[in-house]
Amino acid sequence: MPALHALRPFLRAATAACLVAGAWGLAFPRASMPPVSPLGDQMVYAPTDPTALVLLEPILHAPWLGETPRGGGLIAAILAAVGATGVAVFAGASVLATVFVVGALMVDASFGAALSHGAPLAVAVSLVWLAAGAAFDEHQRVSPARPWFNPAAAILLWATAAWFHWIAAVAWPIVLAALRRTPRRPARGAWTLASLGVGVAAFAAHFHWMAMVAGAHAFAPDTVLTTRDAMAVAFDSRPRMPAGSYVAADLTTGVSYLATGLAGVALVFGGLAPWWRRAVTLSVLLAAAVMAGWPEWRADVIRFGAWGLTPLAAVGLSWVSRQVARERLVAVATIVVGAILVAETVVLGWRPLSGQDARGFRDVLEGALRTEAARPAVLVAEDTRLDSALAAWSDPRAGTTRIVQDGRAVAAAIAEGRAVLAGPVGRQHLELAGFTFIRRITIIEPAPFVMSLAVSALRCATVLGDRWSQLPGLEYTGRLGIELPAGVAGEMQLIVGDALPVRIDVESMVGDAPAVLTEPLLSGPGVSAPPPDLWFDGGTPEDGPHTIRRVRLSAHPTRASWLSVQLGRRAPRVIARLVGMDERARGRICAAPIGRDPLFGDDTVAESIALGDAHVFGTGWYGLQRDGTATFRWADADAVVLVPSMGRMGVEVALDAERADGVGAADGGDDADGRSPAPRRRVMAREAVTLTLRVNGVDAGTHEVGGGARRYRWPVPAGVWLEGTNELWWHTSRAVRPADTGGTDTRRLALRVTGIEVSR
Repeated sequence: MPALHALRPFLRAATAACLVAGAWGLAFPRASMPPVSPLGDQMVYAPTDPTALVLLEPILHAPWLGETPRGGGLIAAILAAVGATGVAVFAGASVLATVFVVGALMVDASFGAALSHGAPLAVAVSLVWLAAGAAFDEHQRVSPARPWFNPAAAILLWATAAWFHWIAAVAWPIVLAALRRTPRRPARGAWTLASLGVGVAAFAAHFHWMAMVAGAHAFAPDTVLTTRDAMAVAFDSRPRMPAGSYVAADLTTGVSYLATGLAGVALVFGGLAPWWRRAVTLSVLLAAAVMAGWPEWRADVIRFGAWGLTPLAAVGLSWVSRQVARERLVAVATIVVGAILVAETVVLGWRPLSGQDARGFRDVLEGALRTEAARPAVLVAEDTRLDSALAAWSDPRAGTTRIVQDGRAVAAAIAEGRAVLAGPVGRQHLELAGFTFIRRITIIEPAPFVMSLAVSALRCATVLGDRWSQLPGLEYTGRLGIELPAGVAGEMQLIVGDALPVRIDVESMVGDAPAVLTEPLLSGPGVSAPPPDLWFDGGTPEDGPHTIRRVRLSAHPTRASWLSVQLGRRAPRVIARLVGMDERARGRICAAPIGRDPLFGDDTVAESIALGDAHVFGTGWYGLQRDGTATFRWADADAVVLVPSMGRMGVEVALDAERADGVGAADGGDDADGRSPAPRRRVMAREAVTLTLRVNGVDAGTHEVGGGARRYRWPVPAGVWLEGTNELWWHTSRAVRPADTGGTDTRRLALRVTGIEVSR
């Protein structure tokens, strides 16, 4: 006894310190950042995805929504402290052990951050704690004269928890335990049915709430999100969905390992009543079933379970203290283990790397949006994890909302005067719908990310099945965006004709490789002649395109497809038609930007064309090659580069090149397509070799090509250089085939190009 009296000041100081730590965690959680990282692999949205999916997915999976509430989520923190303390005490824990465990829970990085934002999941856990306290109150402390009070309170608290977050439904065995222990046993069946009815209503109300929140965060003309939409999206376990990866791995569970172990000790050895153990075990089994059935909720289920079991760690701590110390020293053992518990929790959550990156990314992005968007901003859907962050950080009251990757919705937003900002994925999809972008926001640290502003919309045309559709002016961008409707055994056919053998590249924006068949057609009468509609715009087969191809794009049997078709030239002649589809089917073709930022979008005087930018290199070019540290491309006798520009102006085009017959294929280095270089040769031609540049069909001048690498320049007047896509067509009077002098390389090589530059 004297020894215990001597320790009382220490006990009081330790208890006060723990209470202060808990209060500090309640009012000022250290880690108040959303645990969402823009890094890592995640599913990206496609234009063919349902609107409800794209708008609801980040809302359903965002750890919290909106900005930090005033008061630092103090109401949620008080609710959590009362619920955790009550359930621990009712379960048989000592007050001292409860103080340590609850204090550790409040200073935990993940739980503290959730409380500071009033996260629905944290509030739901707190309400489940209160429901458990009402269910397992051995002494009917609240109202001994009204035995129905505790079961009713357990039902209502649990249902409210399910309304905040539907995962709380797995805690229904706690309500069942409360009903089985009520004195009015004949009415137990009615109570059970009532609890199930209230739970179903709360479950539906949660998704109705989520649908309304998603609607507030979204710009979606003519789209109303419903409760049914929210449920369908929530339980859509698609293979592409990441298994609970919406939250950084180091913040998924939260709370220390010691607390988890002590909770397990409480369940096994802690002296819990049978109803406690059965209820918790059944809840764990239900949670496991949810994790197995809907893996996209795995992170939330783990977090809910870890947080929900934490108060039982106080029971385990009390039991351990009684086992390792004598009666007079139980308090000392509790303090020692509790201090280790708090310290471990603080250390584990002190620097969660991914969370810090998320907070830094959020701050940088918010600052850039405030600087850039003088008008209400609409953020185009990007991918699941990033959109979860954007949904949590955006404020609909300030006019910042989200939008799907749909051209019609984007056009409506632009018409309302909104600034439409898209990330790389959103921009890639919307360019196929005919929108041009310029880069506006560039983030380097803590995660690289670029947002572009939509500046204009290009034209689109409808493609039918009963006639060939002309594409008036769409092909002048050198690229087409095609919306191909679904159809079994259906396809869209393109007839592409040009003076050069155009290189047509087809790419799917959904990720699956499209089925493409290209076949040559005769330029004049014959069995494989093109349809007469190809000459509708003027001309005859005699003076028309020399090279004509039919491109057959197979439709997906169940969903629409978005395809990118690179034409390789600025303005080949193109017509299109649907074949093998229902007469009501409609396709859509849009003039698409070439796929890179326009030149001179800012105050730059000269800009280089990156040799690795495959979008700008059209007909007549071979793959990027390396010779040591230098990179270059081989060009055929006719080689076309497509360059977008912001306006009409006078420019100078410079080409760094060397004649192929003076280099030989041996200087080819490592070819991207794995060709074996031919033996080195230098066969300089005796006759003069000339190099001509045509810009948008206008002759810009001719140079004689000498030996060795040189820079060739051509001035281009403003009347020739246009706003939009410009075509640079180099024609070299001589090309060589390495295979003609030995070797296996059958390519026609005219120039070895090491650089292209356009200056004002």
